[in-house]
Amino acid sequence: MPENRRYCIESMVKEHQQEYYDAIASSDKAGDSSTFILFMLQCIRSTIDNIATPKKTPKKTPKDIVLELIAADAKVTVEQMAEALGMNKRNAQKHINQLVNDGVIVRVGANRGGHWEIVGQGE
Repeated sequence: MPENRRYCIESMVKEHQQEYYDAIASSDKAGDSSTFILFMLQCIRSTIDNIATPKKTPKKTPKDIVLELIAADAKVTVEQMAEALGMNKRNAQKHINQLVNDGVIVRVGANRGGHWEIVGQGE
């Protein structure tokens, strides 16, 4: 967690505003702050849990990676794509072919000297 990242009580309370007011009213009525303290501790615990368990970003698919490579350099080669994908050329070509078949990318020109174009979003 970055050191400069701050979490304030106001944010926690805002997310659970009605529960906050209910805890205050309950504590006031009982003449005992235990309900309010428990509520605040639960909010703090929830925040700590969220910090300790970062949200997972979705893993990129091979097709996503191919599209990113083409967007960055239309002259990217199959060999370069295979290397970026961490697979052999034949397996990379399968993913490329699927994108071509789905109408997402096209090859313009020859293998040597040609380039890729992204033309659609596919299925």
